[in-house]
Amino acid sequence: MEQLDGRVAVILGGGSEAGQAIARPLAKAGATVVLVDGDAEAADTAAAAIRKGWGTAAVQVVDILDATSARASVNTISRTCGGIDILVLQQIDPAGEDHLIDAALPVMNERGHGVLVLADTQGRARTKTAAIEERLSACRHRIASKNSHGVLTYAVAPLELENSDLGAAITYLATRRPHTELAGRLIVVPPS
Repeated sequence: MEQLDGRVAVILGGGSEAGQAIARPLAKAGATVVLVDGDAEAADTAAAAIRKGWGTAAVQVVDILDATSARASVNTISRTCGGIDILVLQQIDPAGEDHLIDAALPVMNERGHGVLVLADTQGRARTKTAAIEERLSACRHRIASKNSHGVLTYAVAPLELENSDLGAAITYLATRRPHTELAGRLIVVPPS
């Protein structure tokens, strides 16, 4: 598998248990993971665990519902980490996610590439597949409207939340960037 050395992965809700499960494989593959969260204590604890066992982690505390805060956060990440290559959104709040997407796209455009992943960390029983596909379509349109043609978009949902490895699936997408068959698609992760 290709490594993610030199790549920066931003995980929205990174301080949560699901965010940590996504961040660990990315860090293990060599990415610098930035845990974006409104809960500083949870994000700091998660980052410390990642640094201890898997790799490089940073924390960015942000109110994603505030567009100015999202822009400031992305500017800080870009300045301190060198850019953004991977943006993982955990379907927290579409309006807040859009602020983060809008702020991150110019940074990804500067690098000439990017991967945006919508991760359903609530499980199929609580989130309808159609809703995920609708959100994916909205993200793809948003990216196209910003002329961000080098940014690939995916959605990942677990078949069974407890036994699925979303982090490994997202790491695969970030390293392989499978654009012909999977870009713009919903990928259902089977049990591990």
